[in-house]
Amino acid sequence: MGDCTRAVTRDLSGLGLDGATIGKLCRATICLSVDITGRLLCASAAGREFVTAGGLFRLEAGRIVATTAAATASLRSAIRQAGIDGAAVPLTLPREDAAEYPVLVSPPGEVACCAGPEAQAVVQTLPPDYRRAGPSAAQVAAWFGLTPAESEVALRAARGDGLRAIADALGIQHSTARSHLHRVFQKAGVSRQAELAWLVAHLPR
Repeated sequence: MGDCTRAVTRDLSGLGLDGATIGKLCRATICLSVDITGRLLCASAAGREFVTAGGLFRLEAGRIVATTAAATASLRSAIRQAGIDGAAVPLTLPREDAAEYPVLVSPPGEVACCAGPEAQAVVQTLPPDYRRAGPSAAQVAAWFGLTPAESEVALRAARGDGLRAIADALGIQHSTARSHLHRVFQKAGVSRQAELAWLVAHLPR
């Protein structure tokens, strides 16, 4: 299992964050880089500790598995989707204590995290409360220099809402929502919704 701490720092530096913030995010990031079969190729420091603890993932013959056979099957399917179809797949997987934990499985090029040259998917955890206790619109606006309208779009996009749902929820035109999201991507230094979701979920607050 490789050490991806340097890769995490390198990739995060492209988002225009200061050194202290990058350090905090690297320490908090649980990131596992895998091939199409789920074989673990690389992990951040937090990711290594997380797998060793075994509460959500563990290693079997070098491959990451979840706590139940059904959860492992869902994880394997998501890894194949990310690796073959290039799709980011959100999952909710059970821990050993039966609590559920949100996980994002993404193509390696979509996320600001570790990904070795052989990686075909990246498995990351999100804070368990990221949907209901994420940063406020004001916090997101301050972090990325967004307007109030852009910050509302950013929050909804980070939660996985599509453009049509965002436009309907905010009472704006689809084209306006698309323009706002484009500016959010530019200001946050990201290019994908999955990448924005990861970054917003890991912002200090």
